[in-house]
Amino acid sequence: MEPASWIALAGVAVAVVGATVSTVAAVEQAEQQEKQAKAESKYLFAKADMERDNAAFQERQFRRRAALEISKNNAVAGAAGLDISSGSPLLNELDFTTQAELEALNIKRGGDIAAASREFEGRAAAYRAGNYRSQGGYAMAAGATSAGGSVLSYWSKTQKPATYSSLSDSYMRNREAY
Repeated sequence: MEPASWIALAGVAVAVVGATVSTVAAVEQAEQQEKQAKAESKYLFAKADMERDNAAFQERQFRRRAALEISKNNAVAGAAGLDISSGSPLLNELDFTTQAELEALNIKRGGDIAAASREFEGRAAAYRAGNYRSQGGYAMAAGATSAGGSVLSYWSKTQKPATYSSLSDSYMRNREAY
């Protein structure tokens, strides 16, 4: 074998090793990105649960404060000798109760919206994790293709170009063999 052939063969070997190393690095990077996206997804779903729990707590606390306020108003009206079962005191209590319930429901709604937003972000992170997983497969295919291309390139450079007569002679020899 000529020295130029050895050099070309060494170049092919280096190209194959380079493609392999590049492929391994790309696959590892995709795996790390997948792990990170999965962790982010778990964190966001946990944060959604926390948002919902915080809103439920705030809602309960608000209702408790409203009930205490109603009790206080009833005590003040009763001490003043007012009948709280009719007239303005009753209307005031009904209005206060309605507004308190609306505010409690608004607190709950805010928690539900915040939790839904976090859950959406969590699903998006889980989707990204799936994409990163598939990138590893694409990286392996690209690396194999690159290495195969290097080998084929070397092989094609070492072969003598086929002429019509050499192809015809080869065909005739193969035909006569059968």
